[in-house]
Amino acid sequence: MEVRDIILHRPLESPYNHLKATLIGRTSASERRRLQELLSNEDLGDRKPTQMLRKMELLLGDKAATFDAGLLRELFLQRLPSNVRMILASATETSLQSLAEMADRILEVATPSIAAVSGTSLPDEVAQLRADVANLTKLVQELTTDQRRFPSPLRHRRRSPARDTDADRQLAVLHHLVTPQACAGTTVASATVPRDAQRPAPTHSKREMPRLSTDGGKC
Repeated sequence: MEVRDIILHRPLESPYNHLKATLIGRTSASERRRLQELLSNEDLGDRKPTQMLRKMELLLGDKAATFDAGLLRELFLQRLPSNVRMILASATETSLQSLAEMADRILEVATPSIAAVSGTSLPDEVAQLRADVANLTKLVQELTTDQRRFPSPLRHRRRSPARDTDADRQLAVLHHLVTPQACAGTTVASATVPRDAQRPAPTHSKREMPRLSTDGGKC
């Protein structure tokens, strides 16, 4: 510490008291700067917690033995990762040195998992997402093509009403054959039958069907 300027500019009255007060003030300022350095410049980085603690004690210098142990403990814990602080929060009766050693062991266990998570970079994740989207798009296109190539059975069922209409026409012809007009000698061709119903059903034979009388018997 430089005291030359104090000696050269000492007052005529009470020079000793002036020197003492100035030295105390400068020493206190040095302690404040050292504390400020602990608060702002010391980080864990890639060091072990025990290594960081030793560096903090070196910054305190000769005052390490008399420095507020509670404040030093708080400054030390503030520089640890949040998950480590949560684990050490209950160890209130443990010495600061033992606390630093516990933090070393916790970080040794946690570091491999952290490295595995950080090993996947964002560009790799984006590329994987793009590949997944491309695969899904291709799958949808293939399903759409297969659906067009092999229509659903429901589409064939929609044609069934047309077949039902043909069956109704055949029933209409049969119904006309058994009416009283048919017994009176009216032929199918001359009877009043819907035009589209005059077509005989392809499943019936060409032989003449028996004619029924009006009372339900044979003609």
